[in-house]
Amino acid sequence: MTTYTGTVLVYSLYIRDNPNPSANALGGLSRDDKVTADFKTNGWWHLTSIVRDGVSIPLPGAENYSYEGATNGYIRQDSEDGSGDKKTVEIWVDDVLVQSAEVSELTASGLLGDVQTINYQYP
Repeated sequence: MTTYTGTVLVYSLYIRDNPNPSANALGGLSRDDKVTADFKTNGWWHLTSIVRDGVSIPLPGAENYSYEGATNGYIRQDSEDGSGDKKTVEIWVDDVLVQSAEVSELTASGLLGDVQTINYQYP
C-alpha cells in the first residue's frame, strides 16, 4: 500500500470533503504542516493524518482532501527516504571551504555586494 507524505508550502490551504474545489471546506492546513495520504487523485491528497508543530491534529471530517496545486506549489511530496529533497550547499573562498550545510530550501535577498562571480554546480 502506497503512503504519501508531504509538507504544506502555503500559509492557508482548505481541507474539503471531496476532491473538488467547490466541495465543502471542512477545515484548513497551515504552512509547514506535515500531511500523510493513502492515495492521490488528480492532484488531490486523501488525507490520513496532519501534524502541526510536532502535534497530531484531528482530521475534520470522514473524508478529507487537499489540493497539491497545478505545479505542486501547495503541497510538496517529501522524498521516500526522508531527506525532504535536501541538497548540500558549500561556500568556498579562495579555494578554501568555509561553510557546508544541508538545506531543503534556499532563498536569497538583497545585493551580493562585492561578489564578482558566483559559480553554481549541480551534480
